[in-house]
Amino acid sequence: TLNVRMNSIWVNGNSDVEIAILGKYSLSIIRGDNVKLDISDLKYSNALTSINLYNKQVSGDIANLKNLTAMTSLILPNTQVSGDIANLKSLTELVSLSLHTSQLSGDIANLKNLTALKSIDLSNMQISGDIINLNNLNALTSLLLYNTQVSGDIANLKNLTAITSLNLSNTQIRGDI
Repeated sequence: TLNVRMNSIWVNGNSDVEIAILGKYSLSIIRGDNVKLDISDLKYSNALTSINLYNKQVSGDIANLKNLTAMTSLILPNTQVSGDIANLKSLTELVSLSLHTSQLSGDIANLKNLTALKSIDLSNMQISGDIINLNNLNALTSLLLYNTQVSGDIANLKNLTAITSLNLSNTQIRGDI
């Protein structure tokens, strides 16, 4: 079942769906199951605020999303999306970022100015950098960086008092919690 309402697409059901988006420049939300999508098709979809596609056949370089500055939610875990997370640093409206178990890599320092972020999940990825780069993300309630090469002293997160979910296992984080 494919539902199109205004500028959003929702896909439900157990069968694979391939979508050709002709009016993609006015899309604001993409979410669904069993979707095959190359994110390069969204490069000029400047109205896009949310992509929510779990465990999908989603591929392409994350650099294709770097100019989509209205984006508030980027949820692409367990996908074939690749590239450097440095391409996300201009997405300053991001509130939710979940890319775990994807083909992305990079330094978490590139996220330090994304102060609207409430949730970050970059687990099981080739992510590195010093945890101190996240110390000004005061809105964070969830930080999941397990199975990464992130390092530093846990004390550098002491001002992130809104955090209710934290998983830094199998990282190079040290210090007394």
